Amino acid sequence: MTAIRLALLELRRFRGHPLRQLTLAALILVPLLFGGLYLWSHWDPYGQAGHIPVAVVNEDTGTEIEGRPFDGGTEFTAQLTSTDDLAWDLVDAERATAGLEAGDYYFSIVVPKDFSRQLAEPGPDRAHVTLQLNDANGYLTAGVAKSMETRLRQHITAAVYVASARTAFGDLAELDTGLDLAAAEAAEVDGAATLAATDAADLGGALSRFQTQSTDLADRIGRLDGSVNSAGARMVGQWPGIQDGSREVADLADGFSDRLADVYASLCPSEAAGSRACRELQATIGDSQRITDGIDGINDTVQDLSTADLTSAADEVSDLASGADRLATGLTDAESVATRLVDNTAQLAEGSQRVSVAVETAATAVPAADPAVNAAAAEVLGAPVVVRESNLHPAGEHGRGLAPLFFAMALWLFGLIAYLVLRTHNPRALSGRVSAATATVAGWLPAVGLGVVGAGVLYFVADVGLGLKPVAPMMALVSMVVGVASFVAIAQLVRLALGSAGNVVMLILLMVQLTASGGLYPLETAPVIFRFLHPILPMTYLVDALRIGVSGGDPANLWRDLLVLLAFGVAALGAGILVTMRNRRWTIHRLHPSVVPS
Repeated sequence: MTAIRLALLELRRFRGHPLRQLTLAALILVPLLFGGLYLWSHWDPYGQAGHIPVAVVNEDTGTEIEGRPFDGGTEFTAQLTSTDDLAWDLVDAERATAGLEAGDYYFSIVVPKDFSRQLAEPGPDRAHVTLQLNDANGYLTAGVAKSMETRLRQHITAAVYVASARTAFGDLAELDTGLDLAAAEAAEVDGAATLAATDAADLGGALSRFQTQSTDLADRIGRLDGSVNSAGARMVGQWPGIQDGSREVADLADGFSDRLADVYASLCPSEAAGSRACRELQATIGDSQRITDGIDGINDTVQDLSTADLTSAADEVSDLASGADRLATGLTDAESVATRLVDNTAQLAEGSQRVSVAVETAATAVPAADPAVNAAAAEVLGAPVVVRESNLHPAGEHGRGLAPLFFAMALWLFGLIAYLVLRTHNPRALSGRVSAATATVAGWLPAVGLGVVGAGVLYFVADVGLGLKPVAPMMALVSMVVGVASFVAIAQLVRLALGSAGNVVMLILLMVQLTASGGLYPLETAPVIFRFLHPILPMTYLVDALRIGVSGGDPANLWRDLLVLLAFGVAALGAGILVTMRNRRWTIHRLHPSVVPS
């Protein structure tokens, strides 16, 4: 008879009555009930810390600094209760003590009466707050309280930060609003100053170009003045002769016109006036008369213009040249002033920008009305260096980091309980001709099959229900299958060798492995005996394999862990076969066992 047929016969024992089938179902659910419930309860305890009730007592009476009130206790409690780290409850000292004693609060934070005074007057006795604990309400809560010490220091820093600012500046809201308005006005002034600097630069450029052009104009007018003065000097001496010549030319012109008129009268009487020659002569006489009129006009002008008038015109040209020189000089001075204006407006723009930045910085530095904002600002002041954290293989939630240990414990517990329901071997096969190896494997297979199903149920619920999401799902499942197969083989060996006393041994091994597997704390923190046992216990390797499957890690370590687990399983099966061979011989000890099962 083969081992598989014997294994099926073992499972057929649970046919018939529904209670038998429920027993197998319950056995399959053992890993889920143990590992799943533990994992669920530990999944995210730190994320739920906001539900832990804590009493806050403010007995601070405040003080004064330079005549201004200073209330550090009130500011501290405001900073504290603005966070949702814990469930803060502001109460008096009597209520806090009674609640701590009754278990209504896990711990209390007391601000002493002289808190503000100690802050305002630093000395040997530093300002402090008191954490009142009660380990009777839960020892691990004390660890939560002590972990809050850093946060409390940050809140105290924030309280000093804000209270000191209130003392120095009064109403922070009004100061903050005023500085915001000043920052806005300073920004507008900065913009106007920058625009003025740009305009001044444009003006300076225009003046520079105008000055160059005016200098060129002055040079041209100066040359004209020289020419006019030179020509005027010559004309003044010759002007009387010019006037006489002008009169003579005018007289000649008049005489010429008169003679042409006489010629026309003699050659063109009235009956011949319409001839072509007479018409052309008449046109010539007209042209001559117009020339004569022009010459007479010029002559009149020359006769009216005296030497004094020529001298005056030359003087006016000289005055124009002098004015052009003065204009060029003035524009040169204006250009120099514009250059200084450009420099000054540029400095003004830089200064206004610095003022704008300074006012804006001051507005930002004033503590806000929101305690959470002030707490963040104080944290920056108290810890100017930020520690940035990186994680090669982050576990994320607390429960996800503990899942390898809880899974391993659940599968070990399944092996322990499995042989309270199943038989380690078929008695008839043991007394018959079936080999010891077949009988042993046949007793191992049903438990392994149910264990694999139980491990799958545990994995599915943890992944879908809690969000386990392993980085290597297949390797996590393979690790659980190899682990349950190995643990069942060990449980079968212990039961075969020790009988019902093997259950106690399995439970002891579970406790030892819980501490020696390194699943909770770093192994270096454990006593020497556990560090010695760590590498020789099978759960060590399943925990490590599941860590790699869930959070990631070196695949080489994963394969090493699986090989070691397989070695434990094969060794346990081999030892189980030897024990089965021994059990085929009846001895006095077997007839009268030391421990008789109930």
